[in-house]
Amino acid sequence: MLKSCLGSALHYWVPESLNTGRMVYRVGTDFMRCAHSQLNGHKKSIDELQAVNKALQNKLDDLSESLQAMKKIECLDETLKVTRQCIKSYVSSSVNSSELPDIRCFDVHDEIQKLDPVLWNFIYRLTANEIEEKELRRDVFYSWENSYLGMDDSCLRLFPRLFIASCIFNAQSSKCGQPLHLLLSDVLDKYSGSSTELLAISNRLGATVSKESLKRFISSRCIQLDKEPNLLSSDSFTVASFDNLDKNQKYAIVGNGANKSGFHGTTIQAVTPKPSVKHDFTYVPKPSEPSYSDQSASETSIKSVSRSIPSDLIKALKEPEDNIGEPSNIKVNRFTRLSLDDFSISEGEQVAWDKHVSDLSAYCFSKSVLKTNHIVVPGLKAYLAYDCTQTEVSEFHSIAVLDETADSKATVELTLNILYDKFQVGTKINYLVVVGDGKSYDILIKLKSEYGNALDWVLPYPGDWHILKNLLPVFIKIYYDAGLKELAVKFHHGATLKVLTECTRFPMTHRFLSHVWEAMFRYQVESFMRSHRSPGVACFDNDFQKIISVILESADITVSRDCNGNLEGDIQDFKVWSSVLEQKDRFSMMLQGVQVEFDEWRKQSSEQSETFRFWDNFIHVDFMAYLGLYVAIREQNWDLRNASLKNLACLFTAFDRHNYMRMIPYHFADLLTFPLDVIHHFKAGCFAVSLSGDNFFFSGS
Repeated sequence: MLKSCLGSALHYWVPESLNTGRMVYRVGTDFMRCAHSQLNGHKKSIDELQAVNKALQNKLDDLSESLQAMKKIECLDETLKVTRQCIKSYVSSSVNSSELPDIRCFDVHDEIQKLDPVLWNFIYRLTANEIEEKELRRDVFYSWENSYLGMDDSCLRLFPRLFIASCIFNAQSSKCGQPLHLLLSDVLDKYSGSSTELLAISNRLGATVSKESLKRFISSRCIQLDKEPNLLSSDSFTVASFDNLDKNQKYAIVGNGANKSGFHGTTIQAVTPKPSVKHDFTYVPKPSEPSYSDQSASETSIKSVSRSIPSDLIKALKEPEDNIGEPSNIKVNRFTRLSLDDFSISEGEQVAWDKHVSDLSAYCFSKSVLKTNHIVVPGLKAYLAYDCTQTEVSEFHSIAVLDETADSKATVELTLNILYDKFQVGTKINYLVVVGDGKSYDILIKLKSEYGNALDWVLPYPGDWHILKNLLPVFIKIYYDAGLKELAVKFHHGATLKVLTECTRFPMTHRFLSHVWEAMFRYQVESFMRSHRSPGVACFDNDFQKIISVILESADITVSRDCNGNLEGDIQDFKVWSSVLEQKDRFSMMLQGVQVEFDEWRKQSSEQSETFRFWDNFIHVDFMAYLGLYVAIREQNWDLRNASLKNLACLFTAFDRHNYMRMIPYHFADLLTFPLDVIHHFKAGCFAVSLSGDNFFFSGS
């Protein structure tokens, strides 16, 4: 129809496949232009379609992210719900618990086991480093229900994680006192001089509890301990002691006076030196108070230096019943049968003294010979402690802390009344050994004389460690200006030199004098060995060299020598040292013959030189007796203790130490009146106590 109308002006094209349609076009049409126009139109349509698709994809991505965020939030919410429940459960049980944590026995593993395993494992995995991640993958994290501790034997990584948990609990509730937080607070308080500002800063940072919380904990812990009905071993020998308690820091937790500048009080404690040594006669209970209800403790309390303590507890300590009575008008002399022989060294004491002198001589002789062979061995303490038997830890219990100075008659009377009540004298026991320092012991013996039979149950005993410490000023007074000063100024200066000479720190002065004693003794030995080459000395030297050669061969030690045949370098080997110490008794036997010649050489040298005699007296008389008392305490050697004290008594007399000059003879006279079973326990070593259970670490009662 179109063709009939248009005629030759219209053309059409028919493809081979009729399904694709026909094309009708006008003559002279520009096909390229038409195709370009058509393609451009299609491109715009495609772009519009892609824009629509992209917009749809963005909407899908946003929706996916929203779904993922919602899923993550749900996951975090669930995690928060689980962990928060663990935290709230722990805090609730901790706050409501009537038992206070014992920070003295803090154990990181025990504290971790108290936490919910889910919470602990969450913190552990959250803070795991790369090494721990590998460890977790290798070990396979089995269950959230068991606390995972890893392979950290040193606890270096466990402590920070436990501290994180402690901070969480403390932040959730300040009433939740964590053992680690309390322990850190107590340590910080101690080493900062009880600084209020430092504790306040650390509390703001969440590292510790507040000072008020620490005070409340200490007060509550004191009350709790006082209520405990625990008993010391009922069939073991127990003694009581009292001593000064001085806390002079400006910021002391306990204070005295208007400015709270410090605390000077008295501690009373009971101790069983050797729990395994049974006592068939005396029953000594561990002190305990009647139980107090929580209500009465909160309602009837008074403030004592910012601490709330039950008033009846304080009254029982400050105003105990008068169990002593009035002083007696009847004076009885308990020492009517004394003789000079009672103050002489007994046969058993002489044996202990001779062995002590022999052991120290063998030490210095062997140390000198070992030095010529370049063999380095430890000092006297290790030498004497090597063959000590197993040490038993003593049992301790604090009875009371009094706001009274110990060195007064009123305080001693108060202490005796408390001890009478706590130990149930006359009911459970018939007598009690009471230990005090020099002044306290002096007051004790005067009270016994004043009150007569009313204090027959009191067996006064002077603290051996106090006697030992009070000997140091005597040695400084005698020997410092005679030559020790030149040595002291070489190794100590300024404040440390002042501490040394004033004897305000026992370890420093004791160590200095002990080193001087050993150096002088060994110098005597070396001078004797050089100048006195008798057959006996030569035989001793040869036998000693043979023993050393055998020890070195057995230890497979090669001795190097220079071109002149002299030894090079020092031999420091534990196997050599232990082998040498195993020969201690043999050295003492070998030395017996040489000792006679050595003593004769000393005698001759003393006659020739006043200076030699002066220092020989320091080495073999004065300081030998001091070391005898020191070793006796460390070894629990009763006979050596008595022999040493008798040898030292003259020093106190000669240098106007009036208290000890009177005290030591009285003590030996008083021992003659002690019950035999008490003396038997002293001979068994119960006059000294062990805090740690380590060999040669006993301290005086």
